[in-house]
Amino acid sequence: MFDPDIEVQKAIYAAVTTPVITLGDQVVPVYSHVPSTASAPYILLSQVSTAATSGAMACKYAECVFQLTILTSFPDPGIAYDLPIYTISGQVVNALDGKKLPLADGYSMRPLVVDYKRNASRYNNNSLEVLRYIRVKTIVFKNK
Repeated sequence: MFDPDIEVQKAIYAAVTTPVITLGDQVVPVYSHVPSTASAPYILLSQVSTAATSGAMACKYAECVFQLTILTSFPDPGIAYDLPIYTISGQVVNALDGKKLPLADGYSMRPLVVDYKRNASRYNNNSLEVLRYIRVKTIVFKNK
């Protein structure tokens, strides 16, 4: 069976947690599912999509796309600013863009490409959350 999602997710998780992403002295946790007790800032590694693609005859290929969502929160919407989100985002991009991460179970990957970034904000329980979405793509392959 050719299903590289979990191996790529584990590799991306390792890349953004070793060394840890920080905001000042605070470690920014990374989740695949955010626990109800989590507080900002944090990073969500989610929205995995994989599609078969063509390549060399001796291998199976797939394009894997992951989204990392960075969330920061400000108790007073009047004092929200972008520096925290860009500080975290810069570390994430540096950890991933152009990197060829080690994979298990006979999978290999081409270098990761950060191909999309955007910001958004939303109000939540009298605070303003500032989010940054980062999309990461790669081609994964495995000998048949």
